[in-house]
Amino acid sequence: MTQLQPGYPALITLLLSTVIAAVLASASYPESQHTRRFQWFFHDSPASTRAHATGIVAIVFWIWAMKQVLVDSSPDLGAISFLLVLASCSKVYCAAPNDTCPPRMLLAANGIVCLNYLLPIVTMSLPGSFNLYLGTGAVYWVILGVWNWQAWVRVRHTHTPISAAEPLAL
Repeated sequence: MTQLQPGYPALITLLLSTVIAAVLASASYPESQHTRRFQWFFHDSPASTRAHATGIVAIVFWIWAMKQVLVDSSPDLGAISFLLVLASCSKVYCAAPNDTCPPRMLLAANGIVCLNYLLPIVTMSLPGSFNLYLGTGAVYWVILGVWNWQAWVRVRHTHTPISAAEPLAL
């Protein structure tokens, strides 16, 4: 059996976990909407649905990182950075729509994961296929962070302050 180049198994895992997350998270699609399910998921879904999808992808890579640490005795900062994403996803999922801290936590956690992907690119000499995975992963987590943030911003902009003393907090 032919073994895949370094980085390719992780790219395949990223793709498959993203598809599974989109399918599972889009199950909360409101049937009363007259748009298509995946259009709703990518454009109109609430922050809780997006956090659900992000958490599904993060848990796959957190398990992978924990295997690296516990079984292979190889240090992997993903054990920490993906745990931060999981914790912030659960906070966003359970938060009130106008709560400002959880979405900021998730954005920061996504940024930390991105930095975790970029760190080996600049500090280590790795095979090109693995650098491809790392670069793709860094861009992926930035996009995911922005996607999650957009749902929160949409909610914040639809929130009308009760009085002039209650400014919109961004």
